Amino acid sequence: MRSRFAAAAWILALLLPAGLSRAQVAGTHLFNPYSAQLQQVWSGAAPDRTRLIAIGPLKGGSDSEVAFLIGGKNANDYQRSVVLSHWDGSKFSLDESVSFLGAASDTLLIAHLRTTPGSVTELVDKKGKQKKITTPARSEQLITTEGIYEWNGHALLRLFAAPPQGRLALVLGAATDAIVCGDGDKAAPYEIGATDCHLSNLNPPHDGSGYVEFGMGTEAFPGSAAMSVGETSRFVQSYWSDQYRWYVCVKQAQPGPDGAENTPGDQVVVMTPRLDARTKSFWACSRDDLETTWTSVPLNGHVLDVAVGDARNDGKPALMVLTAENHDLDRKLYLFEPPGPVAPGHYSP
Repeated sequence: MRSRFAAAAWILALLLPAGLSRAQVAGTHLFNPYSAQLQQVWSGAAPDRTRLIAIGPLKGGSDSEVAFLIGGKNANDYQRSVVLSHWDGSKFSLDESVSFLGAASDTLLIAHLRTTPGSVTELVDKKGKQKKITTPARSEQLITTEGIYEWNGHALLRLFAAPPQGRLALVLGAATDAIVCGDGDKAAPYEIGATDCHLSNLNPPHDGSGYVEFGMGTEAFPGSAAMSVGETSRFVQSYWSDQYRWYVCVKQAQPGPDGAENTPGDQVVVMTPRLDARTKSFWACSRDDLETTWTSVPLNGHVLDVAVGDARNDGKPALMVLTAENHDLDRKLYLFEPPGPVAPGHYSP
């Protein structure tokens, strides 16, 4: 049976695979309210052997954490760990971690798969009497190759085994998100319940709010060729809110004499809806609706992953880029943000 999620036409062929067509043209971005204007605001070291990154409010509340997926010591070592971190004002300080066995191609996502129980707060009214109120907590869950985890107030608690070949999350606004696993005709959506993660009867969105968050970075996996955009670029991430609408690609530098793994000069490219497509939803946009509006300077090393979120908890969506440098021995993070203050009510994680 052909999967409802297979037609790479639905998710991947938003841009792919035949190149960018009109999206390669400069177009009308000077007059486009969604034109991406980004500036580098920080760079620094990432933990050794980091393979993937994700951003989201794992511990509830409004503050985000940044998760690093750490790989094994070599290609035959499947030991993995996820380390949480928070922005301390000058860098990302490492916090809790959890270890597990990974796979040749890994997944790391932070998504809102269920609503956790509310937290009880003590208040004192004007008469000096105490009363309890319950406020809903919108925490998010961590999805890895091996399991689905949730913060329990003290540590990451493994809820269930993860479905195999997790590729992306459908970020569905006010509704709970879903995970899409598998490739091609075997792609299928999953949701979590009280006791397990199971197949969902969700139909592929064709319009409305939401977007796709990818969790594989630039890793190779069956079907990853469909992520190619032209001959030298790859689609790696997307982000969609009231003010910011980004389709993110990595333009890979030409291999140097010592091979692709050590090629410096990858660039991050952001495409946005063209002026005449500015009212379309993420799901309704095609590649002909997009134009390139921002390109980073060549970065040292090659890009492993790109995540988007309020990494510094300053109210702005940051484009976080993870690179491998120095012959794949070192890891580095770059943060790019829109200039100026955030517009009130416009940032929605």
